[in-house]
Amino acid sequence: VGSQPFGGQGLSGTGPKAGGDAYIKAFMTSHDDDHLTATGLLPGPSGEMNSYSVSPRGRVLVIHPDPAIRQTLALRAKGFGNDVAEHAAIPDMVDGVAAVMTKADGMIDIGQLRDKLHLACQGIIPLVVDEGGDVWLCRERHVCRDMTASGGNIDLLMRT
Repeated sequence: VGSQPFGGQGLSGTGPKAGGDAYIKAFMTSHDDDHLTATGLLPGPSGEMNSYSVSPRGRVLVIHPDPAIRQTLALRAKGFGNDVAEHAAIPDMVDGVAAVMTKADGMIDIGQLRDKLHLACQGIIPLVVDEGGDVWLCRERHVCRDMTASGGNIDLLMRT
């Protein structure tokens, strides 16, 4: 898509609605995650300035009974710059997290985990259970500035 003048973050949406760099990757099970560190300006029509950035999602809760698997998952989450809390089982309290990560190998009841997340959390909390879901360990942000109203210079509106 390249650039779209709308999007969302937090409760307003889940990122660029027409697709940033990670959008299509979220539907794949295997891909290169190097694109997730890209930031900069995007092409857009005359009069718009579009910027794109990727940042860590925040605190990721990693759950798995096997310490080796838990450590591997935690390293993946930390690789995106996130803070990680590790648990061997689904904890009683799961609020205050930006994403939850586990391995879908039957050792964790995914349905029970989803129910607990639904009851404890506000907003959209990604549940990452496969390698293709790694894109949910970061946040895409697309900012579109309409510069035509300021005579083409958005900086005039930001000076104090």
